Amino acid sequence: MENLCKSEKLYDGKTESVGVILFNKLPEWVKTLKIQGSNDDGYYFQDVYISVETLKEKIVFVSIGSLNDIRIYGLSLKNGVLKIENAANSNTTADNNYIRKIYGLSY
Repeated sequence: MENLCKSEKLYDGKTESVGVILFNKLPEWVKTLKIQGSNDDGYYFQDVYISVETLKEKIVFVSIGSLNDIRIYGLSLKNGVLKIENAANSNTTADNNYIRKIYGLSY
């Protein structure tokens, strides 16, 4: 029987910059993205889940960080390419909050 839930790591790194491409080709089976963020101190934040349909052809903003320590990323998914379009700190202490891993999920 085919596995009903599939997960694959699409990005593994440390990024913050506008214009960075997180991956060039989204696999067709991916329905949801799971974004994991952390800071340089090794503190991991709550995962962010985004439906691929919600993200297609527009910019969606996600918050990486804790309540008073947030970096906001504007992400776009155009032609299967996930890219950072905007990045801003909601609080000046969020300088080291980064997107670290992105997984593709299918349920």
